[in-house]
Amino acid sequence: MRLTITARNMSVTPAITKRIEKKTETMGRYLWPETEMQIKMRKEKNDRRIVEITVPMGKNVILRSESSADDNLFLAIDKALAKMERQIRKHRTKLGKNLREEIPDVPEYIEEGTEGEEKERKVVKQKTFPVRPMSVEDAAIEMERQIRKHRTKLGKNLRDEAFAEVPEYIEEDLAEEEERKVVRRKTFPVRPMSVEDAAIEMELLGHSFFAFINIDTDRTNVLYLRKDGNLGLLEPEA
Repeated sequence: MRLTITARNMSVTPAITKRIEKKTETMGRYLWPETEMQIKMRKEKNDRRIVEITVPMGKNVILRSESSADDNLFLAIDKALAKMERQIRKHRTKLGKNLREEIPDVPEYIEEGTEGEEKERKVVKQKTFPVRPMSVEDAAIEMERQIRKHRTKLGKNLRDEAFAEVPEYIEEDLAEEEERKVVRRKTFPVRPMSVEDAAIEMELLGHSFFAFINIDTDRTNVLYLRKDGNLGLLEPEA
């Protein structure tokens, strides 16, 4: 395993490098020698230390972990490495063929008993939807319209008091609602992979949804976490 350590608003001292090398020594026993672990550290204006770790595992799967601590870089490093260790072990359990056969002893900062106890999530619903060209503003309006439509359809399943003295989502109510705005934009890589690999990466990242290019259809899909704990898959109409 190769280490790449970078820092912003701070220096990578020999003590920092030595600690990271010591903490990652065990991981190197069951990662491929060519695997690169990227560790990025930065210091915020409020003296908060943030550590981000990225490890590409092959087959378009990238493990990520992040942790922070107030004025304590070593604590942030240890916490981020602990999260990464758990992700690697979970990934090894599901895709062991991509890693070495030998599993080392569990380091002191790993929480034991987490593997095998979790219920495997499955895709239980697939839904197609039209994808039309529009501006961000129009997309926000369309999403709001779909939300109101969904509320109206499910209103009969809610308690009557929830609608006390409130008309049933008539247009006059819309003028009183605060207009939603796009307050954050974020770019992310959309990589080709199977639905199974997408489910694994979404779980490893801890996200409730995940966009990817389905290798079976070569179209962008969105995998999302349902309230029942299973997964749903959104596919654009052909």
